[in-house]
Amino acid sequence: MAIAYKDFNILSKDQVYHLYEEAGWTNYTKDINKVLFGIQNSAFVYTAWDGRLLIGLVRVVSDNYTIAYIQDLLVLKKYQHLGIGKNLVEEVKKKYHHVRQIVLLTDKEGPLPFYESLGFQEVSKNDCLSYICINNTKN
Repeated sequence: MAIAYKDFNILSKDQVYHLYEEAGWTNYTKDINKVLFGIQNSAFVYTAWDGRLLIGLVRVVSDNYTIAYIQDLLVLKKYQHLGIGKNLVEEVKKKYHHVRQIVLLTDKEGPLPFYESLGFQEVSKNDCLSYICINNTKN
């Protein structure tokens, strides 16, 4: 299996739907057009491919000076534990080496040891707090 990595954000609705659905991100697939719009308007999108199959994606929202926020990091379950997620994140870290903060938000069931192995720390370890306001409207 030869995994190819590509730096672009023009993906088909079917490719994106399959990746997000199979990775278990089903809340996103309820309105796949919004996800596509988000991907197309992200500062950076880096993808992993097995032939013509989209198997992984990382997307970043950034001002390119002070912060880069990893919005999505997904790898199809069948392809996890092969270093693909690590390669995606390392590309983000390389591209945004000059910004002060690279931020990643995950749920408590996320792969926390994986993120820590890549140099991420819980914000509480840096005398910080994190807050979130989730807009539950349908717009």
